[in-house]
Amino acid sequence: MDSIRTDKNDDPLFTERAQVVLDGLVGYAKPRELCITKIDNWFGPNWLEFSGKVLGALGVWRRHVTIPPFHEHRRVSLACYTLRSDKAAYELNDSSFPSDLYWSGTSAANTRRYVDKIVPGVTLLWWSGNTQLNGKGSLMCYTPIADSYWCWYIGLFRERVWKVSLLKGISRAELDEIETCASRQS
Repeated sequence: MDSIRTDKNDDPLFTERAQVVLDGLVGYAKPRELCITKIDNWFGPNWLEFSGKVLGALGVWRRHVTIPPFHEHRRVSLACYTLRSDKAAYELNDSSFPSDLYWSGTSAANTRRYVDKIVPGVTLLWWSGNTQLNGKGSLMCYTPIADSYWCWYIGLFRERVWKVSLLKGISRAELDEIETCASRQS
């Protein structure tokens, strides 16, 4: 599945690593639907399961997973895919997803924008752009598992290769398994 779409501001080695994680996630979790969002720049681990702010200042993280309130100007691209009925591949399917997946409402109102109500059963993946200049990047994912979501964040930094700097919600062993899953699919 070749769906990490790049531009001149993206470090090719970062996007290659992001694609490996995405391919492994697809092989590991086998989501029936998937939405991939590119964010304009690096984003930190505090976005993981972040719901929004109330009273303009107090951050809120809820147990009931909400769509992170990235401002719409930060969203570079959004691509949604559906697993074909023969389960052989994913097809681009932007038309079946709600137009309000992202919106410009208030942060306080976002605290009630539950993932399982807006896009039930859909795996959501976010990745950061502008990695060529920054030398750091991020991946974040919410994937349905049983009656809840597995939410994780991976922070990476560039040396000669892209190395993991932070894992939140995912262990090194789980990331290794996801990346191994990608190599099995190649």
